[in-house]
Amino acid sequence: RGGIDAATTTNMPSDQAPVPPGTLFDAIYRIINKDFAGEKGRKAIVILTDGFEIGKKISAGDLITSLTESDTIVYPIIFVSRGTISLLPKNLKTVTLDEILNIPPANYMRDIANVTGGRVYSADTSDFSTAFQKIVDELKRQYVIGFYPTNAEGGKSANITIKVNRDGAVVRSKKTIRLKPRNTDVPK
Repeated sequence: RGGIDAATTTNMPSDQAPVPPGTLFDAIYRIINKDFAGEKGRKAIVILTDGFEIGKKISAGDLITSLTESDTIVYPIIFVSRGTISLLPKNLKTVTLDEILNIPPANYMRDIANVTGGRVYSADTSDFSTAFQKIVDELKRQYVIGFYPTNAEGGKSANITIKVNRDGAVVRSKKTIRLKPRNTDVPK
């Protein structure tokens, strides 16, 4: 918390300055709508967070809308911090990811992952390599499925369901998509 001081950020050009504390949603929003704008293909964002210091300008609803419209998978890696521990019952000796994800605003990381088809991981602050390796392995084993809806109206949301006929297979996907306006210049 507060790991970036004013002297560090003011001496850097604004487009190279690190994101100040408390702007996680703002940073994700900027990456999706600016840094990834125009990029084709699969995109993923890995977030290292204790689940706190969520956002200053972008609301949770605006971020979910932007994520629904994007073609980006988000993988939050949550680690335990003093702030996380202070919100847990005092009698706990160990903390599980499920216990952390039951604490607002950390539970919002699960929502961000779910809306993009990603997954939340936990990590010890001294070893993120296992979580990173799981993400790499998952990205290597993904299929991308595309479709063209016949009744697409731009700006409308549509629910989708993907099922597979294979024992032991896990399907993680977006549950809702936001349709873009149809390009009328493209021949059918």
